[in-house]
Amino acid sequence: MKILKRMTLIQKIMIGIIIGAILGMVVPAWTAIGILGDLFINALKAIAPLLVFILIIDSLAQQEEGQKTHMKTVIVLYLFATFIAALTAVFAAYLFPVNIVLPNVTIEQAAPQSLTKILTDILTDAVMNPVQAIIEGSYLALLFWGCLFGFTLRHAGSHTKEVLKDLTNGVQNVVQLIILFVPLGIIGLVYRSVAQIGIKGLIDYGRLILLVVGTMLFVGLVVYTLITFIFLSQNT
Repeated sequence: MKILKRMTLIQKIMIGIIIGAILGMVVPAWTAIGILGDLFINALKAIAPLLVFILIIDSLAQQEEGQKTHMKTVIVLYLFATFIAALTAVFAAYLFPVNIVLPNVTIEQAAPQSLTKILTDILTDAVMNPVQAIIEGSYLALLFWGCLFGFTLRHAGSHTKEVLKDLTNGVQNVVQLIILFVPLGIIGLVYRSVAQIGIKGLIDYGRLILLVVGTMLFVGLVVYTLITFIFLSQNT
């Protein structure tokens, strides 16, 4: 138990991948193991919208009147950095193409007919019922309602803000508790992949992971550093 506590999250994930791959090759008929992956993914999908909603409300509610936040600069940098990161990912995908075959996946979606339809859908989703947004994971609506609640609660009493802070800490603790079960979730996910598509499919997934991780490292260490140097005239 002490050894597990000392291990990093990456080390636990690697162990989970190894165990899941071995189980997928040795006992592919034990389909119940795949339930571990379903439970972990569903738990993350369930708590993530609530965490985002609570964090937005708490961060805005705790802001004092007249406090300088540099929000315009933050938003501009966020949009610019996101665009550059997406552009880098596209170039990486063209330079190092990886083909992944998803078993038994059929998705039929109709393309939007006009720009008006797209804008209408975006605005409609933004004002979705906040409870429904949490259930369905509509982050645009969570952002909209979270900002409204957060700004209106800036004038709330100190006790209300303390409750928000305690609620935020509680949700974050739940997320950390779920993260503790990452190895079991990885075991279930890798086991199901290996049992369905074999070790060759796992190798393809490994290439995809290397591509994603390599692109993330390049963006974090090179692109973001260059952006920081341009805007701050200093290297981090």
